[in-house]
Amino acid sequence: MPAGREPARDPEELAELWAAKHTDWRRIAALLETTGQEAYAPAQDAQGTAWANEREARRQAAVGRHAAWVKERQDAKEELRAQIWLPAEPAAVSAPSRPRPASGPNKSSPNSPTTP
Repeated sequence: MPAGREPARDPEELAELWAAKHTDWRRIAALLETTGQEAYAPAQDAQGTAWANEREARRQAAVGRHAAWVKERQDAKEELRAQIWLPAEPAAVSAPSRPRPASGPNKSSPNSPTTP
């Protein structure tokens, strides 16, 4: 995909987007006709400027929510990694165990040599 191009969208979503743009273009054309301006000046369009400010506020809020979600996911991932690598309780230090003597006379293990 060439740089700067958006991925393909759902045709219904595109239709809604273009219908909204067309409505806005008609509103701007009516504004230009009523004010007698030859070119569109956003500073002269109070309604359009208010809508743009609302869109920017919604976009900033969405970006903030997404950043918080990404941070939350990263923190959860790091916490899980810490739980995997660190045991819940430290191992107790104990003296090395000594082998137990065989119980009873001539009770040796099957692998040890027997003495006559």
